[in-house]
Amino acid sequence: MKQAEASAATKAALIDEFCKLYSSLPLEKVTVKDISANAGVSRVTFYNYFADPYALLDELEDGF
Repeated sequence: MKQAEASAATKAALIDEFCKLYSSLPLEKVTVKDISANAGVSRVTFYNYFADPYALLDELEDGF
């Protein structure tokens, strides 16, 4: 898998896990630790893509 494809897949996994958590929890309870653990990546990897869960949500609302 090429780097760009792997990066896109990782970002998609983080977004997917965020959406799963956010569908059942208030945003204040959605943690970087939970998102990254559920996506199978480190918290450092999460921060390579997003500043925090709020920034992830902003990006989703902006349509990427």
